[in-house]
Amino acid sequence: MRYQVTVDVGRRGGKRKQSRRRFKTEAEARGFLGPILGDKARGLHVAPNALTVREAVRRWLAAQRIEQKTLDAYTNNLRPLVEVHGGDPIQGIDKADIEALVQALIAGTTPRGVWAATSINPFLSRLRALMDDLVGQGVLARNPARLVKNVRREDTKKPEAPERVTLTAEQVRRFLDHVEGKEDEALVLLSLLGMRRSEIVGLRWSAVDLDAKTLTVERAVVPTSVGTQDKKRTKTESSKRELPLHDDAVEALSRVRRRYLKERMASGSAWRGEKDGHVYFKPDGTRYAPETANQRWNRAVKAAGLPHLKLHEGRHTAATLLLLQGAPLAVVAAWLGHANADVTLRVYAHAQKQAIEAAAATFQGLYGKKPAGESKAE
Repeated sequence: MRYQVTVDVGRRGGKRKQSRRRFKTEAEARGFLGPILGDKARGLHVAPNALTVREAVRRWLAAQRIEQKTLDAYTNNLRPLVEVHGGDPIQGIDKADIEALVQALIAGTTPRGVWAATSINPFLSRLRALMDDLVGQGVLARNPARLVKNVRREDTKKPEAPERVTLTAEQVRRFLDHVEGKEDEALVLLSLLGMRRSEIVGLRWSAVDLDAKTLTVERAVVPTSVGTQDKKRTKTESSKRELPLHDDAVEALSRVRRRYLKERMASGSAWRGEKDGHVYFKPDGTRYAPETANQRWNRAVKAAGLPHLKLHEGRHTAATLLLLQGAPLAVVAAWLGHANADVTLRVYAHAQKQAIEAAAATFQGLYGKKPAGESKAE
């Protein structure tokens, strides 16, 4: 004689679905049934489901109504989970599995290498959201990711900060002289004014007022996994800003504007630029892709005979020179479009250190001992 336990597990396609299991003794059957009835009474019982981690992640990402760049970030956030547990049933993932993965990311023993808290915590946030969704669907009884605490910054290895390369004021002048009247003049000028690559590529003439000598940063072009996206808003609300232009910058942008109008007229029907054209434009009037801007910057740096520095280091140069000239930290933060001065201080601490060392030299001049034979001031 055998004993069978039959459990209703819901409906699919309008049909009742049941799970059956047979046992040799009544005691075994009741031992199996008891916890199930308890879980059902507490609303914790879910039907066995073969849904894998990989498929669960794919479905969850596909259901997100977000911009492509954000979707790319979410995909990268969850990549360690897919790489380690992709083929495992999602119902089998527990707190211990998640804790082990977090520790592996801290130690750098996954294909992703070492992750800092600033990368691990977004991973946990996405995983909690994914599992919350599965709980709501009845695939999971509970969310084990909610039992895993965020990682503290001090608990992860701090990545070595890359050495920042910046130009001197004399090198900046040389660079600007080199690109004067050339196709990359706008790229070099705007980078050395502290703009981000995405902001430079996205800048349109409607945002430049040469008479008022101002430039408004309000758009950005960002790379995504499926190309680029022209966003009508910048990275953050604080990134939107109006910058006053000094006379040489106005002269340079006026020169770029004249070239833009001349090439548009000469191109005729071959011109493909939009009505509100881009300040940094290709010969056919269209904008450059962000990665192409990197390549053109590198070529311009080499042609000018300058030490190698990346496009973003043009922005670093602007910030560093402003700080070394004594511009208040809050002013530099506003110019760069940082959310607050703390961000600026963290990123440009090296410039602050140089400024502090210069202050020490000032005290030496004020308070230091006078050379022998030099009379002290009355």
